Amino acid sequence: MKQMQAVWVLLLALVMNACMEPTIKEVLLEDDFYKTTYDADAAVMGVYSKFMDLADEVIVLNEVRADLMDVTDNATPDMLALSNHQVKNNNLYCNAGPFYEVILNCNEALEKFDQMKEALILDADNYNERYADVMAIRCWTYLQLGIHYGEVKYVNNPINSAEEALDSSLFETYTLDALLPVLIAEMENLPTMEDYYVVELAKNMEAGYQKKMLFINKYFLLGDLYLWNNQYEQAARQYYTLMNKFNEDGYKYKTTAGTWQQGSTPKGFWVRFLRYNDGNISQFRNKWKEMFSLPTTDAELDYEMIWVMSYDYRYEPNYPFIKMFANTGQGEYQLKPSAYAIDSLWENQQQSGDGLAFDGRGRESSFDWVNGQPVVLKYLYDYYQHSVDEVNSTIHLDYNNVENLYRLEGRWFLYRAALLHLRYAEAVNRAGYPKLATAFLNGGIQSTFNDSRSDKNGCQYTGWPTYTADGAIDQTVAYEAYPEPYYFDARNVDEAHGEYRGPWSGHLGLRSRVYLSGRGEPSWAKDYRGDTLLWQAATNAADTLALREVIHMDSVRWIEDYLLQEAALELGFEGHRWGDLLRVSRRRMADAVDAHTEEHSPANLLNRQVQRKHREAGSTVPELTESNWFLPMN
Repeated sequence: MKQMQAVWVLLLALVMNACMEPTIKEVLLEDDFYKTTYDADAAVMGVYSKFMDLADEVIVLNEVRADLMDVTDNATPDMLALSNHQVKNNNLYCNAGPFYEVILNCNEALEKFDQMKEALILDADNYNERYADVMAIRCWTYLQLGIHYGEVKYVNNPINSAEEALDSSLFETYTLDALLPVLIAEMENLPTMEDYYVVELAKNMEAGYQKKMLFINKYFLLGDLYLWNNQYEQAARQYYTLMNKFNEDGYKYKTTAGTWQQGSTPKGFWVRFLRYNDGNISQFRNKWKEMFSLPTTDAELDYEMIWVMSYDYRYEPNYPFIKMFANTGQGEYQLKPSAYAIDSLWENQQQSGDGLAFDGRGRESSFDWVNGQPVVLKYLYDYYQHSVDEVNSTIHLDYNNVENLYRLEGRWFLYRAALLHLRYAEAVNRAGYPKLATAFLNGGIQSTFNDSRSDKNGCQYTGWPTYTADGAIDQTVAYEAYPEPYYFDARNVDEAHGEYRGPWSGHLGLRSRVYLSGRGEPSWAKDYRGDTLLWQAATNAADTLALREVIHMDSVRWIEDYLLQEAALELGFEGHRWGDLLRVSRRRMADAVDAHTEEHSPANLLNRQVQRKHREAGSTVPELTESNWFLPMN
């Protein structure tokens, strides 16, 4: 009840603040605004401007509470308390005000769009695209509130007076479990799921930035909502729709790579040694990190980035991450990579071929040592000057030279292809297709669903093979294709057999893209036998239901563990970590089949990961239970 009283006070403060601060309505009378499509565009951009203010809260809440980011001696007391899970009500990060400001801006815009449609100012297409975009931003913001505070007041209309702000009957209270179906219903009822097409907003340039990446992707968000709600096939279908919208483009959202050789540089964002030069560090090319440095106008960035906020020093809001992460120039170095993230994750991966122990996504990419201190780099590529290695063409940041000491600008990365693939893999793994999940984790679809037959028309797509009596794949029978949303065609058929390249023939799993060895079965798990167990279950009477369930849940759980670890390696510091750990922990609490050791028990996941950070840092180890997963709201 105290938390909900705090929300009412918060809403009252926001309403009073809106009355006191100068706004566009003080310059233009109410009747003079929302009269043209340009006014509608201004309302959309106003929502996004307010949304961009959330960047520091979102990153701090999702990373500092988890296992990959730690505090420095320069951190604020509120950051330290957040990291140690000793948060009190007066902590800055218990203030949900910035989130509700976005929500109230959304509510006003949505109401005005309804009025403009009724007044025939907006036709169906102009209304549908703007309304759906703003509603999606509101749903995303509410999801964040649910993840961090556990219980929220659901405000779905503008608040125009102090009386309305204090009227509890106007607002429903939802726990996270109750909130998810509400948000799903909002998204399912959108007038369109597509990006801007008729509205010119996404086609414009703004201060040298492509605006098309500014706007939220609705398929991605709805997939996330289904995933949080444990509706795995529905989640997979949303992600699948997004991935397959670009089948005519062999690179977009497909995490491709290829052989790097003299005179031939594959497209995409990958890590490779020059052909025949494995282990020769001078011929090591790291193209993966270029996704954080290329301008939004670069066409190659379209292959990876889906939703990105660009901050320009000439406009508000200000870019918060230089102060937060840099230890030179204008940086205050408040937060850093955790020792666990560096030593146990990035520096502990094995390269393919040469067997070297490192991950190209770690040192000099996601983080680096600057003046002897570990620094989060992902948000600083626009801050530091950089050079290009003349031998291997890899970019290198010059930490002692900033582009401009007072040009504090950069980007906030929200959705990209690797996140899309990891979320899809998480969904299909739980939906009963663990082998498909490993394809997105390890080597890719083609290699995972391949065999030695010469005619590749019968394999190299997602499906169930037929087995002979001795357990070998029957190569005279084509694979039985998976249904949608689990079917991908990665065939590469030679001329002798019809010459065909499937739309996913260039796909690589995330580990293969960065030249890392694939993940195999851990010692604690049983033999899961791929997906064939599920396929044979209907006809194999000897395979009892109990055994099938144990083996299946083992495979699901260890693949899920590896997907979580891969998300840390690939997406570290991008604002997803706490949500990932919380989502899987909540799910595992409901798992019917228990794991085999305390180390892998369902209830231990989130607590285990957070404790690893503190243990490797030598700091006091907190104890997390369901009772302190969520923050108090003030």
